[in-house]
Amino acid sequence: MKQRIDNLSFEGVLVPKAEVELISCWVDASNKANTHHKVSSIRLVDGVEVVTELKQYNHPFDYQGDNIIAEAMQSLGAYLADPTT
Repeated sequence: MKQRIDNLSFEGVLVPKAEVELISCWVDASNKANTHHKVSSIRLVDGVEVVTELKQYNHPFDYQGDNIIAEAMQSLGAYLADPTT
């Protein structure tokens, strides 16, 4: 699952257009969950989108018991939209 974000501040660098791709997610018996995802920048070069991977990492979140993929993307979106992260 992929999600695009405009004006992402990623590790102190402004990325005008970014893409977050959820690669996998899992939850343990205590409802602690993690994602494995990658963040990429998107830019136009001669009218063609060029996607450049910036980083892959895990993001922990508290699973609420609904659709784990939807919850993972919602948690990632909130985390990445926060300018202090």
